This record gives sequence, C-alpha cells and structure tokens, in this order.
Amino acid sequence: GAEQKPMEVPSSERVVEAAPEPKLWADEYDEFAELRKRVYRSYIFEERCAAGAALKEAGNGLLNAGDFEVALGQYDEGLFHVDFDEFQRIELRDEHRRLLHGVRIPLLLNSVLCHLKMNPPEHSATRLVTAEVRCDEVLKLEPNNSKAQFRRAQLHARAGEDERARVLLEALCAAFPSERAFRAELAALRWGRYPCALQRFLD
Repeated sequence: GAEQKPMEVPSSERVVEAAPEPKLWADEYDEFAELRKRVYRSYIFEERCAAGAALKEAGNGLLNAGDFEVALGQYDEGLFHVDFDEFQRIELRDEHRRLLHGVRIPLLLNSVLCHLKMNPPEHSATRLVTAEVRCDEVLKLEPNNSKAQFRRAQLHARAGEDERARVLLEALCAAFPSERAFRAELAALRWGRYPCALQRFLD
C-alpha cells in the first residue's frame, strides 16, 4: 500500500504557540508555561508521541534510582509533548488516540508516584492537588484503571482521608486478591503505618 504520511497537529496549535492569545481570566493556570518557553515541540503527531515515550523511559530510570525530582521533570516534559487540546483530540483517528493514551497515561501515573515520593511538608497541598488532577484524567480515560485507583487511594491516605483510602483499597484487594502491593497498602493503613514504602508500580 501507499506509505502513510505522518499526521500533522491541526494548524490551530501553530497559531496558539506562535502568538498566544491573552488570558481571559487573571488566575488561568498554564502548567506548561515554563516548558513552552524553552522546549521545542514538533507539529507532527507521531514525533510528539515518540518524544513523550522517550521521556517516560528516562523518567523511569531516574525514579528507580531515587531521583524523584528530576524524574518528575522528565515526566512533565513528556506530558508537554503529548498535550493536545480538546478540539485536537476530537480530530484524532482511533489508532492515533490509542497511541496517545498509551504514552500519556503512564506519564500521568508515574508523575503521581513522584509527587507521592517527594511530598515535602511545605509543598504538600500543591503536590497532592496536582497528583489528584492527574489521577482524575486517567480515570476519565480508563475508569477501571487499577493503577490509577491505587494511586487515588494513596493520595487519600497521604491527605489523612483514611476512610476513603480504606474503601478504595478494600475494593482493589477484592478485585485483585493476588496483588501484594494493594494488600500491603491496606495493612499499613489499618495498622497506622502509613505512609508505607509506597509501591512503585511503574508503567
């Protein structure tokens, strides 16, 4: 068959990135504002997904080495590359949507783990809110994603919402009785030893 041309990101993004429109609200938050200033982002869909996947692998290596802050930076940059607005996502074909989710979801979940691992007291609220938003995004895409549900339970426990964490963990243990990470987390919560080792459960 004929060679398939790479998919270009809709031209609307070129306009937005080249000449950003004035913000409508003073408190509008752009989580990628700093990255937008210094990181080149391709206009080709496949190139952006490849960049996100490479940054995910780099982040995983750093996270396994215990360098959580630098790992988070890699995950955030990966998310910047695979960040598409609602109108751009609507235009994606099914195979492109599957490719995007296959890169974006692990980046989101592993970044949540970094937030849980770091979480110094002076930044606790900010980190937990950011992590919760990212869990929410995964669960909107995949409501039955057990890793996202597990991270959500850990976030509730870290925030002191023990009952909500317990309900989620008990449901996970019932659905996945052989998963030791879920059982260990529930036991730590019940015996007052939270936060425990925070199972990595990397993608």
